[in-house]
Amino acid sequence: MNEYDEDNELEEYSNEQLDELIAEYKELYFTSGEKSDVPPDADVLDQIVYYCIEIEELDDALKFCSLWIDTESYSADPWFAMGMVYSSMDDFKSADTCYDKAMEIDPFDEDSLVQKAFNLSSIGNNNLALKIIDQVIELNPENDNAIFHKGLIFENMFRYSEAIKQFEQVTDSEYFQDSINTELAYCYQCNRKYDKAIEYYEKSIELDPFDPYLWHNLGIAHYQCGHKYQAIESFDMSLGISHELVSSWVILGNIYSEMGRLVQAIECFKYSFELEPTASEHLLSLATLIGDSGEYQTAISLFSMIVTKDPLSFQAYFGRAVCYDAIDSHDLAIRDYNSALKINPINADLWQAKAFALQNMNNYEEAVDAYRKSIELDPENIECRNDLGSALLELKKFDEAKIEFEEIIRLAPKWSEGYYSLAKLYAMEMAIDNATNYLSNAIKLDPSKEKKFLKEFPKFTDIKDNMLKNSEYDKAKVSKKKNI
Repeated sequence: MNEYDEDNELEEYSNEQLDELIAEYKELYFTSGEKSDVPPDADVLDQIVYYCIEIEELDDALKFCSLWIDTESYSADPWFAMGMVYSSMDDFKSADTCYDKAMEIDPFDEDSLVQKAFNLSSIGNNNLALKIIDQVIELNPENDNAIFHKGLIFENMFRYSEAIKQFEQVTDSEYFQDSINTELAYCYQCNRKYDKAIEYYEKSIELDPFDPYLWHNLGIAHYQCGHKYQAIESFDMSLGISHELVSSWVILGNIYSEMGRLVQAIECFKYSFELEPTASEHLLSLATLIGDSGEYQTAISLFSMIVTKDPLSFQAYFGRAVCYDAIDSHDLAIRDYNSALKINPINADLWQAKAFALQNMNNYEEAVDAYRKSIELDPENIECRNDLGSALLELKKFDEAKIEFEEIIRLAPKWSEGYYSLAKLYAMEMAIDNATNYLSNAIKLDPSKEKKFLKEFPKFTDIKDNMLKNSEYDKAKVSKKKNI
């Protein structure tokens, strides 16, 4: 076992030495069989516990805390350390109990009070936390730890300007040198003072140039400032240090997408998707954007990649089906719509899209069924009702179509399509007066409807004129008879 250095009150062990001590202490005090009669060294346990917290071996940290408490039952330090472990585990109730135990032993332990306050803030009890912190600062106005944690509490309360004032008081403290610039950068970023945020992130990076999260946050601040090229450089640095930082890939992909550099954007989203297959929303957005721009085959490839990695993504099947529809591969579109509907059968848009694909295949009977299912899920979807009416017209089911078009007018009296569709229906039935009346209403709302209608029914004007002439001839005949 290592001995204390004669020239120092406490020997500081390296990480390698601590790893050896952990293994040794586990063998002596935790393994089955007889426990060692030699009491553990409390100072060694102190270092082991905080090392375990640092490397996130929290279960081991708790075991060594318990051993430390058994060794130094009169000391507040192991209870304080155990509170830190529970806080790291987000078990704030147990942490609070530990801090109270520490203060029972040492009522003037400022560190326990500060951690208790921050613990309370972590569970949303910010006002009580501030009261406790203020008590500590009142007792010791130069307690940098209390001032720093007061800033963190203000940060938790979204009171960033007040947090900045606290952090600025301890910028010269060596103890907080690693974190103070990062906290200031974050607060300035939340206050939308991005230039200041960039300044402090750069200071943090000077101290720790190999922290990928600092480069990531700097990239976000540049992006928020509109500095896209600097943002790209920062995210490249972040990913150079940690290639698996998904959020950096995603934001970098968004930047490239905004710049129109779709090849680079696709590569970024591919990487993010490979690293986190269930987080497909960004690749979905890009695939949809590409599909909307008319690059259907590229979009289909991206949607297919998502389906391969995440077979329960109904959005990917949906998007790919829309692209297949656009290139007239209606059979493939129907296959994908059916796959999507197996996953999400209550999506009205899916039923409507499937119905539209069936209509493109002249399969009007099934299209009508799918349209009705969509309307059942979304009764106020007037576009879907109009498409249903059009499919019913193809089947010569005029009475049923009329019901849908009249419902559209009731739901949306200012929408021209309802009147236009009824005008078409009555024109098909040769009910010219009704067709004329509804066409007139449609034209009032949308003048372009007249040209469109005459293109669909080029002989409508001639028929109307002939009927008018016949009507006038009949009237003349009646008048002549009366005169006789």
